[in-house]
Amino acid sequence: MDQHKAPYTLFKRDKNKKNSRWYYRLANDPKRIHHSTGKTTKWEAEQFVEKLLELKITQKPVSLEEYTKDFFIWGKCKWTQRRKAQGHAATEVMSQMKRGHN
Repeated sequence: MDQHKAPYTLFKRDKNKKNSRWYYRLANDPKRIHHSTGKTTKWEAEQFVEKLLELKITQKPVSLEEYTKDFFIWGKCKWTQRRKAQGHAATEVMSQMKRGHN
C-alpha cells in the first residue's frame, strides 16, 4: 500500500463547541502555524484548503517592488480606497505624507 503524505492537516481546536472552526497546517511549514479556514464543516474546510493550495501553485511570486508600487499613490492605493469606503479620513495630502513626499 503506497501512502502519500497529504500537503496539509485539518483539525478542530475546540471539539466540544458546536460551531467550532476547522484549522489547517501545511505539511511543509517548518513553523507549524495553524490557520483558520473559517469553516464549521470538514468538507467545506477541505474545499477551502484545496482551492487555496491550487491558487498558490498557479500564482507567480510577486516582488516587493511590484507589491508596493501603488502604496499611497492617490487614486491607485487600495488601502486609501478602503479607508474612504469605511468612512475614515483619507486625503491626497495624507497619502503623500505616508509615501514620504513633501
